[in-house]
Amino acid sequence: PEGKDVDFALNLEPINERLSRAEETGPEYRFEEPPYTDLHLDVEGRTVLVQGRVRGELTTPCSRCAELTSVKLDVPIRVVLKPSSERSRPGEEVEDLGLGYYDGKEINCEETAADLLLLSIPYTALCSSDCKGLCPVCGTDLNRDRCSCIPTESGDPRFSVLRQLKLQ
Repeated sequence: PEGKDVDFALNLEPINERLSRAEETGPEYRFEEPPYTDLHLDVEGRTVLVQGRVRGELTTPCSRCAELTSVKLDVPIRVVLKPSSERSRPGEEVEDLGLGYYDGKEINCEETAADLLLLSIPYTALCSSDCKGLCPVCGTDLNRDRCSCIPTESGDPRFSVLRQLKLQ
């Protein structure tokens, strides 16, 4: 009746494997240490309420300067799990991150925590909010060095006529 507390580290290899499959369409991410999960499970009838947090730190290239940076994630978890027998008919299901299903008498908390952790990863990461990035001409890291490139007009040349507009 008082519920159950569950604390565990996520298995690092499957998470990094899922991240490496996503590299084809996005940036490179990697967890160096296993993310850690603190959960509390409450059972009411056949429904299980899973609440807690999953925390981890991943490394990825900065979106501006391409230097490796770390991103700390602290993701709240609140999921209602129901028996798979209560699932809607195929084709009528509504995607809801706060609702899941379980089979039998075991609940895979690791899968739920890993899914929510991976969904919280930002698509772009910065090493710092004031990162200057790379020079678009020579590629110099402007956080470390200055370059002698002459600034070029930025933007699409097809829109250059818009720069001549004077708004009143």
